This record gives sequence, C-alpha cells and structure tokens, in this order.
Amino acid sequence: MKKLFTESQAIERIVGEYKRAGYEIHAEPVPSFLPKSLRPFRPDLIAHKGDEWVWIDIKSRREIASDAEISDLATQIGKLKGWHLEVQFIEPPDRGARLITNPLLEKDISTRLNSARLLLSHEDPDSALLITWSALEAILHQLTWNKDVGIEPWNGVRAAKQLTAVGELSRTDYEFVLRTAEARNQVAHGGSAGASTRSMVRSLISLALRLMRTSERSAP
Repeated sequence: MKKLFTESQAIERIVGEYKRAGYEIHAEPVPSFLPKSLRPFRPDLIAHKGDEWVWIDIKSRREIASDAEISDLATQIGKLKGWHLEVQFIEPPDRGARLITNPLLEKDISTRLNSARLLLSHEDPDSALLITWSALEAILHQLTWNKDVGIEPWNGVRAAKQLTAVGELSRTDYEFVLRTAEARNQVAHGGSAGASTRSMVRSLISLALRLMRTSERSAP
C-alpha cells in the first residue's frame, strides 16, 4: 500500500473509497451536526449511508501514541447504534519540516493582540476575532514544536486537539477553541460571528496570553 504523508492525501483516498461505496461525506462537520455525546470531539470526516455513520480520524503514528482522547471517543461511539470509528494513519515527515517558514516572534504576536484590542475599541469585533485567531495559531504552532507534536498539514484546531491530549490544554480550553474556530470561519467566509463576538475575543486574547506564557516555559 502506498504510504500517505499528508492529511490531504489521506482525505482524497478515503473520500474516493467511501463515495464509490455510496456514502455521503461530511468534512469537518460543526459540533451541532453530531450526536450530543460526540460534540466535545472533532472528526476529520463523517461518512453516512442509510443508518450507518462512520467517524473518521486521520492521525500520525506519533499522534495516536499520545492521544488518550481516542479511547474516550471509541467508548462514546460504541454506545451509539449504527456508528463506527475509523482511524487512518499517515506517516509524519521529519521534525524539521513541521515549523512554518516564518514563525511569528513573541513581539509580533503581542502586536497582533494589541491590534485586536484596538479593533474592539473601534467597534469591529469580527476583524478583532480574525487577528486574534492568527495570533493564537502562532502560539499553538510554537507549543506543538516545543512538545514535539507533529501536525501535518498545519491546522490550528487539530493542534489544539493534540495539545489537549498531551495535557497542555484543558478540555474547557479545547471546547472554547472549537467554538471560536467556528466563529472565525463564519467571519472569514463573509459572515458575522454574532452579538457575543466582543466577549469571545476578550476571552480568546486571555487564552492566547496564557498559552504564550506556557510556550515560554516549555521552550527547549
């Protein structure tokens, strides 16, 4: 079997296989799409045909070795009629390839967070959300690097998931990241995150600052 080195390669193959078998595919569905017991988790894909539902996670060998969450997920899926779990493995590239080419420096991250505060003061919380999320992703990238956790290709939500698995983020933090990622996506695609965006951004800035301090302590 051909080795898969990236998430996109794995998704392309899996989607093709399931579609040929007559399944409908849902990529990274929002939590509200899922059964209530599965909403704390985030699938890469959901395949659906008739009464059968397949939860598909794509992981590197390193990720599955450190992912205690997969056991909880398997337990919850096992309680649901018609649901099954599939884990697709990919082979991570060398550690040196995982850091983005031009990572933000701490001072640049701080500048973005200050810009987000300024946007809030100018009654533009949606733009503040976008720039705060970019700062958060930079911090998550540094944390995964410090902890030698491979995320290929890069995805902030998957990084948060793996950092939760290794104990760097709490489950509460992870669920908040999922909510803010949904809101960020709505804004990025031309919508609005809603009336609660201002308080969300303030909380997101606080989380980013806290994780930045964690990153400083865990730096090699």
